[in-house]
Amino acid sequence: IFKACAKKGDVSYAEAWFLNIRHMGVTPNKQSYNMILNACVTANNLEAAKSWFDRMIDDGQTPDIVSYATMINAYAKRGATKHAKAWLQHLLNAGVTPNMIVYN
Repeated sequence: IFKACAKKGDVSYAEAWFLNIRHMGVTPNKQSYNMILNACVTANNLEAAKSWFDRMIDDGQTPDIVSYATMINAYAKRGATKHAKAWLQHLLNAGVTPNMIVYN
């Protein structure tokens, strides 16, 4: 369901589903957060993506290369190179090793 939401950029449904699985006692994992990040980016809602990135950390999940690449790519595609570089620095500061996807 998260993947379908991400493809469509349906942030509202992804968020509702996220809250629903939490209500059922299921702990969302890193992939769940990454799918919501992707839905936010697809919907061109970078503020929501940043909020969910922060929430991931607040909820005890450590962002991975996919999390950072999603954020970097979101800003780079919009020509916001300053923000993309800031996210790359954030990735490096977190000790995550960039790969070719990040540098693309």
